[in-house]
Amino acid sequence: MKKIMAALLALSLAACKADSPEAVLKQAYEKDKDTQSLTMDGEMGIGVNVEGFELNIPVDIRILSDKHDLDTITDDETYMEFSMSLLGESVAMKLWVVDGVMYMDTNGSKSKSDLEITDPENKPDMEKILADLLSALDNLKMEKDGGNTIITGRLNKDKLLGLMKDIVAQYGTDEAFGSLEEALKSVEFGDMRIVIGQDGYISRIESGGTMTIENTAGNITVAFDLKDRNSTKIPAVNPAEYETAAQEDIMDDLIDETVLPGGDETDFEFDDYTTQIWFDDGTEYWIRSPEALGVSLYFDDEQQQLYFFDDAVIGAGMFLDTSMMIPAAQEIVGDTEHYRVLRYADDRGMNIIEGICTNESDLMYADTQFLLVLYPEKTYSLIIFSDTDDPDRFSEVMKQVDFELAH
Repeated sequence: MKKIMAALLALSLAACKADSPEAVLKQAYEKDKDTQSLTMDGEMGIGVNVEGFELNIPVDIRILSDKHDLDTITDDETYMEFSMSLLGESVAMKLWVVDGVMYMDTNGSKSKSDLEITDPENKPDMEKILADLLSALDNLKMEKDGGNTIITGRLNKDKLLGLMKDIVAQYGTDEAFGSLEEALKSVEFGDMRIVIGQDGYISRIESGGTMTIENTAGNITVAFDLKDRNSTKIPAVNPAEYETAAQEDIMDDLIDETVLPGGDETDFEFDDYTTQIWFDDGTEYWIRSPEALGVSLYFDDEQQQLYFFDDAVIGAGMFLDTSMMIPAAQEIVGDTEHYRVLRYADDRGMNIIEGICTNESDLMYADTQFLLVLYPEKTYSLIIFSDTDDPDRFSEVMKQVDFELAH
C-alpha cells in the first residue's frame, strides 16, 4: 500500500509540474524554435512629467523578421517601422537589415551603413538562458481564458541583472553590462502578461513599469502581438535610393544656413535674440527675445526645447499639438480651484495666457508658473514654464517676447 501511495503521489507531482506556468512557457518556446519568420505588432505608451507638465507619448512599433536558414544568422533579414509624436515633432522611421547592410529612412531622410554579421563561434545556450529567464519571473500564475492560457508574473530586477551579467560576460563586454545596469537602476517592473493561444504559440505579451530619469518620473506600458509565423513577408528595399540619398546628404552639409527649407534665400540677419523653428509639415515659427532686457533665446533641435536665458535659464518651452493645447487651455482658464490666470492677450490672432498653478492638478505641480501661446491657424502651439525663482522677471520677459516676428 505504501508503494502504491508513493507512486500515486509521484505521478501527481509530475502532473502538477507539467502543467506549471514554467512548463507551459517552456513548451511554447520549444514550439517556436523552428519558426522561420514572424511579425510583431506593438504599442508603447510613455507618460512623463516634464517641467510640471504631464506628457503622454504613444509609440507604434512593427517588427518583421525572416531567418531563412535557421542554422546561420548571416542571411537573417529584419524590417522595423517606428512612429511617434513628441513635443510637436512627428517621427516616422523605417529600417531594414538586409545582406549585411542597414537602410534607414527617418521622415524621408535616407541613410545606409554596412554591418559586420558573422555567426558566433560559441552559440548562446538558449536552453540555459530560457531557464534562467524563467527563474527571474516571480509570482507566476496561470489561468484559462476560453481557449487561451494566460500567464502572469513580474520580472525580478536583481535576478535579471544576474542573468544579463552572465550573458555579457560570455558574449559581450563589462562596459556593455555597466551601461545596462545603470539603465535598469531607473526602472521598476510591473506585471507581465503572456497569452498562449490554442495552437500553443505565444500570441501576445504585455508589460509595464515605472522609470525615473534625472529626477523625472514616468511610466511605460508595452504590448506586442506575435503573428504570421512562417508567412511573414518583409517589404522590399531599393538600395539605389539610399546611394542617391548619401550624395544628397553630403551636399546638404555644404548649403549655407541662410537658405530656408523651401530654398528661398533671406537677407534676415540672425543673432542671439532671434530664432526660426520649422517642422516637417512646413509650419514655421519666428520668435524674438527682448534684446533690451539682455535675454537671449536658443532652440535645441535634439531636445526640442526653446530656452530663454540671461546669466541663467529664465524659461523653457516646448511645442505641442494645437488640437491638444486648446482644450488644455480651456481647462486651465475654467479651473479656478487649481489655476490663477495672470494675463490674457489676443496678439495678432495668437491667444497668450500667463498663469500659475496654485494647487497641484492633473497637468501641473503646484507653484508652476507658465505661459501658453496658442496659434489657432498653425499645427503646433507653445507652452513655456518658468525656470527662475523670480516670477516678476519671468512675466517681464514674456511680455516683451515677439512670438510672431515679421521677417
